[in-house]
Amino acid sequence: MSKKKLTVLLSVFLLLVFSSTAFAEVVTITFWGWISPEWVATYRDFEKQHPNTKIKESLVSQEWASTSEKFLAAMAAGNAPDASIQNSHQFSQWASQGVFYDITPLTKKDKVIAKDWFTPQWKGTFFTGKQFALPGITDTRVLYWNKNMFKQAGLNPEIPPKTWKDLEDFSEKLTKKDSSGNIIQFGFIPYWGNSWTWIYGWLNGGRFLDSTGKKVTCDDPRIVYALDWMVKFYDKYCGGAQVAAGFLQGFQGQANDPFVANKVAMQINGNWQLWFFATFPQLEYGAAPSPIPNTKTGVKTTWSCGSYYAVSANTKHPEEAWTFINWLAGPEGAKAYAKNVLEQRKKDWVRQQLPGEPVYVPDLFNNRQAMKVLQDEYLPKLPSKVQEEFKLVTDALNWTHSCTEMGLVGLTYWNEMDAATQAALYHKMTPKEALLQCKQRVQKALDETWTQVKVK
Repeated sequence: MSKKKLTVLLSVFLLLVFSSTAFAEVVTITFWGWISPEWVATYRDFEKQHPNTKIKESLVSQEWASTSEKFLAAMAAGNAPDASIQNSHQFSQWASQGVFYDITPLTKKDKVIAKDWFTPQWKGTFFTGKQFALPGITDTRVLYWNKNMFKQAGLNPEIPPKTWKDLEDFSEKLTKKDSSGNIIQFGFIPYWGNSWTWIYGWLNGGRFLDSTGKKVTCDDPRIVYALDWMVKFYDKYCGGAQVAAGFLQGFQGQANDPFVANKVAMQINGNWQLWFFATFPQLEYGAAPSPIPNTKTGVKTTWSCGSYYAVSANTKHPEEAWTFINWLAGPEGAKAYAKNVLEQRKKDWVRQQLPGEPVYVPDLFNNRQAMKVLQDEYLPKLPSKVQEEFKLVTDALNWTHSCTEMGLVGLTYWNEMDAATQAALYHKMTPKEALLQCKQRVQKALDETWTQVKVK
């Protein structure tokens, strides 16, 4: 074949390839997710990398707890989105109803495998052996302590409490009262921050459901012990739940946060506090795993909630929707989101005329490759102290519980556990009575839900 003919054939071939790409059908994926500027910019980045797919985003819900209800209503009406973000503590319940697309064949085709994800959240995407979602962004909870307050109380600012007994001893030294006997400074308030009774039960080795997921076990003696400890702590070191609640009500707004204002020395809270504390450079604080009880069953742990990305069972574009959520949950989506968050923070910095330079403390993606990409890019730019704390909250993803462990009636369980805790803290019921009532109510809801399971 002559060189001229070869050139002509090559030109024709390239023209055909270009034409097939340029005129390929553009598929529009409807997506219910977040619509803040950084997220919208991230969806646009996906479109740039996948020019034949468009994302039509809309707000999932103003109330995070009602996201699944909104989705189910849309499914019933036949107008559910192709893909959506789901609240992980309700996910199992809706997955059992068959409203999500089984992505198991797609994960196998694209070699999306368990070892590339943090285990607790990955496990939560399955129901009866089928996978119905990919884990998105999550969180962990650790203990933060105010080093300035430790110094003032004569405590070593570099040594946090490691046990519940330490929390008691430290709080006794950190608590201050005025001349009238009113507490004006607290050491620790167990139910303040983002701890909840779940973490205390898990720290003591308790289980809230049996291995089948069908039996509620919140009356586990280890959980009863944990709630009883909380009640006694409030009574002895906080002046009771009413006094502590009244005190906290006097601190409204982030700038008036009692931890930052040197009014509460310790708190159990989420990894997002690293962002918050970065706006107070004068604040000296440390982070450590939450203290464990002085029992043989005590264990280092934390808990995580967060988001899942799911494809609707009735979508007409499963492949495209899958490609989108796989990208969003993985390293490419993480890189795009981080870039857009930092760009947005720079705009906010200029608008608010804030001092210094904005930084990006990486969000906790459940995908291990995504986390490595973010750590390699952004961790070196953070102060060494923040780097250490970030490594702690990230490492915690290896020893965390997932809120999918609340079972098929996660939201009901969450609300009933809160009600039981409040009843015990305010002495309306004993811890054992409150947890037994919680068990009975949740068990009734759980039994009913299991009779309605559609995915076998």
